[in-house]
Amino acid sequence: MPTRPSAPIEPHRGAALPLLTALLFTACGAPSAPPPAPLPASAPPASSPSPSPSPSPGPSPSSSSSSSSSPAPPPVAAPTGLARGTKTLADLALAEGDAAFERDDLARAKDAYARALRLAPGDPAPHAGLARVELAAPSVVLAFGSAPKNQRLVALASDLATARARSSDFAPLYREEGKALLVLGRGDEAIERLTRGVELAPNDLEAVSTLAVTLMSTGKSALALPHLRHAVALAPNEAGPLTNLGTALLLTGDVGAAADAFEKVVALEPNDARAHSDFGTACLTQGRIERAVTELTRATELDSARATYRSNLAHALELAGKLEEARASAKRATELDPKLGAAWINAGTIAAKQKRYADARAAFQRASALDPTDPRPKANLEELEALEAAH
Repeated sequence: MPTRPSAPIEPHRGAALPLLTALLFTACGAPSAPPPAPLPASAPPASSPSPSPSPSPGPSPSSSSSSSSSPAPPPVAAPTGLARGTKTLADLALAEGDAAFERDDLARAKDAYARALRLAPGDPAPHAGLARVELAAPSVVLAFGSAPKNQRLVALASDLATARARSSDFAPLYREEGKALLVLGRGDEAIERLTRGVELAPNDLEAVSTLAVTLMSTGKSALALPHLRHAVALAPNEAGPLTNLGTALLLTGDVGAAADAFEKVVALEPNDARAHSDFGTACLTQGRIERAVTELTRATELDSARATYRSNLAHALELAGKLEEARASAKRATELDPKLGAAWINAGTIAAKQKRYADARAAFQRASALDPTDPRPKANLEELEALEAAH
């Protein structure tokens, strides 16, 4: 399925949400947690969740002990299309829209869903389809509060609410309305709609993932964990759900489990720079310095233009005692992104360790000017003064 380039924290229909940009380590603290990753998309095809498989007849007495220990089968992600297979003209138009959407042909998908709406104006599915297309547009960044005053999305959310009032059991309407509310920054409403959508369609991978991302984006990472684990169960071989799970685990302080999740992402996506950066920064948090250097070096090899990767590597190299290499990496990070405060803090810390006190002071002052509310540069400057006085 095609995916669009996306910003951090972007639930959408492709592979999985990039919610993990590089973790930012500084010289005097833990990293800020990365954002969640691209969400896999799936939409149930009907107005109610797919029925669970009927329970099989009970085991015979002779086989009860062995069958009782059998693990439950893994959950299966719901189908992604809105067509129901009834072969009516409206349903055929929905199927055409679904196929075009999967091909990333948004113009044709919009035309087909609009035709379905004309043929069946009372059907909620075309409303959900048109919303999917609108929210998949390149101009829309599916991140929390990315467009709080977008009048088209305000109108879209209102239209979806009207359709939902008429078809209160159609799960995709809740999912699409939740996505629109996410972009508008209306977090509590988005969570309410997405929660209901997941209740109606528990195995809708996109709805589950988007709900989890919304919870994370609003500071409720602990509440997101069950949904993230379910998303991983629905898509065990996709990197996005695992990335989001690792992010939430990191945010809730379970660094070991986060590192395990990120290591699995690296196995799934060995040539993905972000996967190596996420795993490397988690290793750094654990104190696994050499492994962190290895992973973060690989991230910079795969993406040499990302300042955060260079900055994180600089900090890892500093902790490994490789100060000249750390200095070069920090310098490159500040060149790639002169506004990255963490890079200047790392550069200052490395300079202080090398007794280049004037350079250290200049770096900390630059970091402070970039963000006067950040207490770390000020604390570093005070420590630098004490260090200079001692020498």
